[in-house]
Amino acid sequence: CYDEKPKEGSFTAGCNHWVCTDCIVGYVTSKINSNEVSENQIPCLQCPQQLTEHEVLGVLEQSEQRDEFRQKYLDRVLEKNMDADSDYHKCPGENCNYRFVWKPSWQPAFECPACEAAFCLACAGVGDDMPVGPGHPGRTCAEQKVKLAQDAEERRKYEAWKRDNDRADELFNELMRKNAEMKACPKCNFGIERSGGCNHVQCTRCSCKFCFRCLKYRANNEYTCGAYSCW
Repeated sequence: CYDEKPKEGSFTAGCNHWVCTDCIVGYVTSKINSNEVSENQIPCLQCPQQLTEHEVLGVLEQSEQRDEFRQKYLDRVLEKNMDADSDYHKCPGENCNYRFVWKPSWQPAFECPACEAAFCLACAGVGDDMPVGPGHPGRTCAEQKVKLAQDAEERRKYEAWKRDNDRADELFNELMRKNAEMKACPKCNFGIERSGGCNHVQCTRCSCKFCFRCLKYRANNEYTCGAYSCW
């Protein structure tokens, strides 16, 4: 800020450079908000010397939001340290920040004590949001892989059926147009195919008797169509 201020109440680090409190607090909190809390990411404002964790916490004591920034800083430092150690892991559960130690030689089944979700740390996940697979008690990882493939195939078949079912009326009408010897029953709409004979047909589903030419029928099954010209 380039303002001239007394040393009293200002901040100094191990490098003996003095910085006004408002400047150093704003600087450190902006670094925390940007998640720049690793080693060599919070140098002194006047030289390359890094602020120690103790010095950063001392600066945050001067902030009006000291508790919020102190916790945020400690959480992010912990995350950085854990990310650097391959044995530390974050719970794969959505919105869960639980951290734990796990080695590949250990049992892969993991049930988070925080969110209570179950995972298999040895199985591959599905999609970018799930780095590991769900828990599969009672099945090996190989058996789980087969089960997931079967489930995927069943979903594919269901989606194909659903698409075809949604187009059922369209496909049925198209079939009717292509096949002159197939018509829909005028009562139940069931497809009736005639292989020959007269125009008097009977539906195999609802037993309705109707004229194959004009599709007229009577509720009491006394079939008629005008002057009987099409029978």
